[in-house]
Amino acid sequence: VLEQGCADYVDAEINRDPKRLTELCQHYKGRFTKVIGSCHDFHHTPGKEFIVQTLGQAKQCGCDVGKFACMPQSREDVDTLLSATAEYKDREPAYPVITMSMGSLGKLSRVSGAVFGSCLTFAAGQSSSAPGQINAEDLKAILEDLDPAEFI
Repeated sequence: VLEQGCADYVDAEINRDPKRLTELCQHYKGRFTKVIGSCHDFHHTPGKEFIVQTLGQAKQCGCDVGKFACMPQSREDVDTLLSATAEYKDREPAYPVITMSMGSLGKLSRVSGAVFGSCLTFAAGQSSSAPGQINAEDLKAILEDLDPAEFI
């Protein structure tokens, strides 16, 4: 996909092989397809420091965007993710990041992530690709009503 430039973005897991990811980012820098360096934890929410560190690792690898998605077990976990997002954006305001908590508890992060520095969110079209995704039309209406730009 990177070689052919047939997609706008490719999502690559940071933790699988950071060295290889760095090599890919260096080789394809400046080409059509951009690289999202991501970390998905479908079981829990790690600590704030780990989330901030992982977003930084995406930048260090040369990824165009950093992404962190995790599964909250409590409201405090959602707060941890959003707080980590804001902390990282305060450190690196020009570097785009995408963050979200998954599942029912995480829906709040999908509608309010922009307030904390997440540059986009994911919604479900005909079917969801991750737990907690909100139907695209419903999410659009919520975001238009909330207008997260008012809070930034």
